[in-house]
Amino acid sequence: MKPAGRQRVSLACLACRAKRMRCDGKEPARIRHLESQLTSLGAPLPGAQCVELGREGSEAESETESDQHDHDPLSELTGLVGRLAVVDDGQLHYFGSQSSFNLPRQPANPAPTAQNLWTRMQTQGLAAAAQLGMLTAISSELEDHLLDLYWRWQNSWNYIVHKGAFLRSRAGLDDGRYCSPLLLSAIFAISARYSDRVELRTIADDPSTSGNAFCEQAKILLLYESEAPSVTTVQAAAILGLRIMSDGKEALGWLYCGP
Repeated sequence: MKPAGRQRVSLACLACRAKRMRCDGKEPARIRHLESQLTSLGAPLPGAQCVELGREGSEAESETESDQHDHDPLSELTGLVGRLAVVDDGQLHYFGSQSSFNLPRQPANPAPTAQNLWTRMQTQGLAAAAQLGMLTAISSELEDHLLDLYWRWQNSWNYIVHKGAFLRSRAGLDDGRYCSPLLLSAIFAISARYSDRVELRTIADDPSTSGNAFCEQAKILLLYESEAPSVTTVQAAAILGLRIMSDGKEALGWLYCGP
């Protein structure tokens, strides 16, 4: 039988080409030597490594899934839509998710509280009205008369002021946040329209001027109180806008009422 000749290959491997020797198409001797060394050292086979990696990957995925289950949905929702926070003025404010205003700040000089600032602006407004000669003082009997007209004819159909809260603040039963000189001036300005009392008119024989003095006083007080607005500021602005509209100044009235 004729012995088999050397197997010919079309392209020699890199190892044989580097040694300039004939290539028989089998695995190079260097690779076989490395495989034997790995086997003797007890190293895991490449297939086993793949199995181990696959197992580690599945464990990592399971840990990730458990972390997702442990995630707090409230924190995620807060991060998306923002949060409420009490800031330096002592009031509750809303901050969006991208806002940094809710971060704690330490001002160099502590800011005054909202109540103190509101009271200070009221005092400054009254002083300015007095200096301009537009501060109107009336008797308690006339105040009660105008308030009665307001509750009966104005607030009953255009509900802006909560009567119980207003009267409690006016009587000094709370911190006074629901009654202010500005709100009283606006109420007197519009309720004077329902009264035939001559002392409420700027011109005695002209009923259309009834309450004008309170209206001008309210404008000055609003200018100052708008620097520290409160619930009564908004109420007074709305009532003042209605009063101005009754004079035929509709555009100016909407400016006070808002859109």
